[in-house]
Amino acid sequence: MRLEIAGDFDERYRFNLEPKFTEDEVELEEAWVGMDLAERGPRLILGRMKEPFSLEELVPLKHIDFVNLSLLNQFVPAEQHGVTLYGWTPDRRIEYGGAFFTGDGAEEIDSERGGAARCVLHPFAGEDGSSLRGLQVGAAATIGRAGQDLSGDELDTEARVPFLAFEPGSSLDGRRWRVGAEAAWLHGPFALYGEWMATRQEMEGAGGEEDVSIDGGFVALSWVLTGEEKTWRGISPSRPFRPGGEGTGAGAFQIAARFSLLALDGDLVDAGIVAPPAFPRRVRGLEAGLNWYATDHARVKLHYLRTDYGRDVVIGGDERGAEDALLLQFQLHF
Repeated sequence: MRLEIAGDFDERYRFNLEPKFTEDEVELEEAWVGMDLAERGPRLILGRMKEPFSLEELVPLKHIDFVNLSLLNQFVPAEQHGVTLYGWTPDRRIEYGGAFFTGDGAEEIDSERGGAARCVLHPFAGEDGSSLRGLQVGAAATIGRAGQDLSGDELDTEARVPFLAFEPGSSLDGRRWRVGAEAAWLHGPFALYGEWMATRQEMEGAGGEEDVSIDGGFVALSWVLTGEEKTWRGISPSRPFRPGGEGTGAGAFQIAARFSLLALDGDLVDAGIVAPPAFPRRVRGLEAGLNWYATDHARVKLHYLRTDYGRDVVIGGDERGAEDALLLQFQLHF
């Protein structure tokens, strides 16, 4: 469960606090204060916030079309401590962001110290009636340093099932850079979007140091069967489901599908970072399902997920080359 506390004062100062409650602990997802530098100008934020990188990461989790984030996301920077500047040009055709972050001290593979930048073009913004009004293309990059022990840490499938564990003594140890590209087209009830990212990271294991590459991406599409508009701020049913209420409807229904791919460098094995029997080389995920938006605040997702590996791997003593999962998720947000 996440509790969001946000507000603004004097029309230009803003704040946000978002603790996350899990079974074991309370984590602080975001905690920042910000200031608008002009009436329609950029916003400067200090504290813990999301880095300007990756469309999927920047869309609120409560508004994604799938049960979980893509395979790629576990290598994408999320919330970090630092300073961020972001904004739009007056014509709303260019979205930009830049950040310097100090790392958050957490034992996470996405934590680091360095900088990030993102630029997104909306070439047909403001052109009412154009079918390309919701088209956007962008690019982003990060550069920094990461140093932390990865012993026993795991990578997960989109069903949050571990498929790879780092060997004892493995660590992030040095420079890391990422480059990413993204594109999306939203038109009425239809959405088509995707991302690609390449990562290079200095890592160390029992076999020595290696400059490891990890590449991946995804492409997704969705269609709101009941005709409501798909936006990055969710879907609002035109006829919400309110049992016993006057004028109740069936809610909104959406179908969605996503293909994800993750390619892992063989240097992970050469450096002793991953044991050969547990190295899949490549992971592919195909997810498809139905989403029911009962109201603006409640939804149910029923999805099928197929995950297969480039080579058979041994996980928890069992050898496998593919997995199937049926995912059911119920969300409430206010």
